[in-house]
Amino acid sequence: VEKNFLTKYEGREPLQAVGWEGFWGFLVLSTLLVPMYWIPGTATGGRLENALDAFVQIGNSYVVMAAILGNIVSIGFFNFFGVTVTRTISATTRMVLDSVRTLVIWIFSLMIGWEKFQYMQAIGFPFLVLGMFIYNGSIKIPGLAYPEPEKEETDVKAESWTAESGGGYEENRGRNITLEDVLKSQVGFQLFSKYCKENNSGENIGFWAAIQDYRSITDEERRLRKAQNVMNNYISSHAIHQVNLPAKLRRRIEEQMEVNDADATLYDEAQACIYGLMKRDVFPRFKASPSFDELLDILEQMEGYEHKQIGNQSGITTSVTLRVG
Repeated sequence: VEKNFLTKYEGREPLQAVGWEGFWGFLVLSTLLVPMYWIPGTATGGRLENALDAFVQIGNSYVVMAAILGNIVSIGFFNFFGVTVTRTISATTRMVLDSVRTLVIWIFSLMIGWEKFQYMQAIGFPFLVLGMFIYNGSIKIPGLAYPEPEKEETDVKAESWTAESGGGYEENRGRNITLEDVLKSQVGFQLFSKYCKENNSGENIGFWAAIQDYRSITDEERRLRKAQNVMNNYISSHAIHQVNLPAKLRRRIEEQMEVNDADATLYDEAQACIYGLMKRDVFPRFKASPSFDELLDILEQMEGYEHKQIGNQSGITTSVTLRVG
């Protein structure tokens, strides 16, 4: 559900999603505590929930107050990082991390003596994890029907610029435009680069463009100098514009550079990682911004078919045809 929400309302920040979740959770539960106070139960004073007594306990014990505040902060961070993982990677990855978190807490509790080992817990935990994998479709059982994953549009079609069923023109125009389409257009690249730099993602588009330039170099000496320049600016631990790459991949690149092995494919995997990061993170926000509307307005001013230039920061260009009307 959370993944579908983030996909539907692309461009929403994880912190914003968590904030609204907390706001509505606080509002609903605060409202429910009022009738719960008057319903007979097992809480203090024979109530189902005694919120007044809870406030008295908090006021009389700094330990209780610290525990509650710590719990609030902990849950806030947990939800924020959880939503971030769901948005940038997948809901399945978050599910696996949740399972590992439960396992780590259980092992830690056994080590410090908070819990006693029960063999049924050791048997039940794998079944719990297996059930979550089956529910998320990571493990598919023969004979059960599973919905087909939605296929992403990769081509710019005329439908991208016109209204589709279920919505108006302004709502739907440009909805099928992909990051690849934007980067192929010179004006698209320029507007997207500007947006990235204004939204703390300038190192990603800068690295992507630098690798486009690097890949085009055929002279080995020039390519080695360019590779070192990319290494110093984007890869190394002291890089001014360091990009977020897996540690294993970063180390492999460093090892190749230590022996001056700067082949044309040196940064291909790293560029693919950063491209995927931009596609999942900054590009949805770009499409929800006025900058994307500006791009569509510029393209729609062109008549019918227009020859565009595929460009990057290196100045390399290739003529392609892009339909905008």
